[in-house]
Amino acid sequence: ESASYCLERVAQSDTQNGLDFTALAFAPDGTLYAARPLNGAVYRLRDSDADGLPDSPTLLIDGLDRPNALLYHEDTLYIGTRDAVYQWRESTLTPLIESLPTSTLWNGGLTLAADGRLLIGISAGCDACAATMQRGGVLACSTENAACESFAYGLRQPLGLAWDATRGGL
Repeated sequence: ESASYCLERVAQSDTQNGLDFTALAFAPDGTLYAARPLNGAVYRLRDSDADGLPDSPTLLIDGLDRPNALLYHEDTLYIGTRDAVYQWRESTLTPLIESLPTSTLWNGGLTLAADGRLLIGISAGCDACAATMQRGGVLACSTENAACESFAYGLRQPLGLAWDATRGGL
């Protein structure tokens, strides 16, 4: 027997545009988290009736400044915003890393390195400016004490980050 697939609209808004949902993260229980940076919000989508489609989006967090990166790891949702990274755990939002470098381009991209450090994409801020250690790269930050150091630089806008455990690299 062959499987059939079809596209289904799982969320619709009257203001929907190309930047409506810019980041997604899945939890092991199947919950999908979605960031809407222009609304400053993060939504949760669950499939409570097991029909294979998520229910209507539920507002989880609002009032954030351009949430544009999500990562779910060990019962914690990490949320990257314009200038900070937050943790959402047990219905509590806590700042983890504050005062990240900012620019006119959005920061974004979160992943975990093999050593457990949080890797954060930091925008260069312009199309033709020189990348520095503070902008235009990736910071590696401890999730324990928020200490950060440069991991990579020379990147314009590192939005999609993933750690390759097989090769041990970003």
